[in-house]
Amino acid sequence: MHPILFHVGSFEVHTYGLLVAIGFLLGIVTAVQRTRSEGSDPESLNDLGVWLIVAGMAGGTLFRIVFLWK
Repeated sequence: MHPILFHVGSFEVHTYGLLVAIGFLLGIVTAVQRTRSEGSDPESLNDLGVWLIVAGMAGGTLFRIVFLWK
């Protein structure tokens, strides 16, 4: 797998970051569709999805700091 997918000027788009972003978006879209089919409010799920992304990034950073400190 190529680490850098493409360049836009001096901005590099990394393959792993793009795939993680697509995974988050597909997960949120799938959850919203399932919520609508059950008759619940999908707006609260959108808010929860944003907070889950922020918490996941913060948790990953905290894990790296605590367990991989050099």
